[in-house]
Amino acid sequence: MDASSGVTNEIYNSEKIFVKELGRYFNINPAGPRGSVVQYASTPRTLVDFADPAFIGKIEDSLPIGSPRRIDRALGHAANLLQNQTGGKIVILLAAGKQSPGAKPLTEAVQLLRSLNAATYVVAIGNGLNNGSLLSVVEQPRGLYTVPYGDLKRRTRSIALSGK
Repeated sequence: MDASSGVTNEIYNSEKIFVKELGRYFNINPAGPRGSVVQYASTPRTLVDFADPAFIGKIEDSLPIGSPRRIDRALGHAANLLQNQTGGKIVILLAAGKQSPGAKPLTEAVQLLRSLNAATYVVAIGNGLNNGSLLSVVEQPRGLYTVPYGDLKRRTRSIALSGK
C-alpha cells in the first residue's frame, strides 16, 4: 500500500478498502490462502504478516506515513517476505505516483520477485500517472491497471479475478 507523501487521506482510505476487499475475494485467512500487506513510503514495513489473523483490522487501523515514495524498496521487502513461502505467489503493488528521485530502477528492483516466480500486478492510482516505469514491474502490459482513486473499490473484483 502506497503510504507516501503524495497520498492524501482520501486516497489512502480508498487503498485500505481495496486491500480489504482483495482479502475477501482471495479468502485470506491463516488456514487457507494467506496474505501479507506491505505499507511503503521511503521505508517499507510489514503491516500484516502471513500468519496474522487480524488481516482486516490491521489494515483499517493503519495511517499514511508521508515520506518519499520508494517503490523499489517495497518490491524488495515483498520479495524478502515471499522467499520462504510455498505455493503460488502474487504481488499487487498499489502506486499513487512515481518513484522518488535517486531510487533503484524498477527493472532492477523487480528481479528478485521474478526469480521467485511471483506474478506481479500494478494498480496505478490516479489520472495522469506516467506508467512507463511501472510497466517494468509487470510481466505483461495487461497486469497494469490504471484506476482513478474514486473507482478503486468498484474495480476490485475485476482486478482480483485476473490475479486468481
